Amino acid sequence: NVSNVDGAARHRGNSASVKFLGEYDTHEECDAAFRNFSAFSPLWNDLEGIQCRSFTFFPPTHERRGSASKWAGQCYGVINENWAPKENTGSVTGRICMIHKQVLS
Repeated sequence: NVSNVDGAARHRGNSASVKFLGEYDTHEECDAAFRNFSAFSPLWNDLEGIQCRSFTFFPPTHERRGSASKWAGQCYGVINENWAPKENTGSVTGRICMIHKQVLS
């Protein structure tokens, strides 16, 4: 019941830090789209330490102020380290973190 894209996402579009990943029926499908999104791969290269990214899914049944939400069924990926989730009844937010080690040659 939290969203990590409030104020940063564009309806069915991209912003500098949030990418629209499509429309889905379940949060599992959104999670899979987030993990497979090719634009995330370069973000993990040449990094050290712990790096995290997140996604937010608004289920098809998502409501806002008692009526159907224009965000219903939409999936978004946050492509930076921003983690400031806000209460948003019905939405699902996940976070993936990777540990990177420096490779010495």
